[in-house]
Amino acid sequence: NCEAVAQEIAALGRRSLVMAGDSAQESFLNALLDRVRAELGQVDILVNSQGIEHRGFIKDYTLANWRSVMAVNLDSVFLAT
Repeated sequence: NCEAVAQEIAALGRRSLVMAGDSAQESFLNALLDRVRAELGQVDILVNSQGIEHRGFIKDYTLANWRSVMAVNLDSVFLAT
């Protein structure tokens, strides 16, 4: 779907960038920033819109579930900003 959206953006005469990765990983976010700067230039606006959840009752969560949610929903926002 990302590639299709990128093509739509290009058809409007605009530039975009598609890069898949794990936003909870600092190394991915650093690589993303490097690529954005190289291909698109300075970052003027950042929209942090990633988020995940594990559906179900909290009593059924494992610590690994909890940490993965917090890594994407909190840590990645901090790291990207």
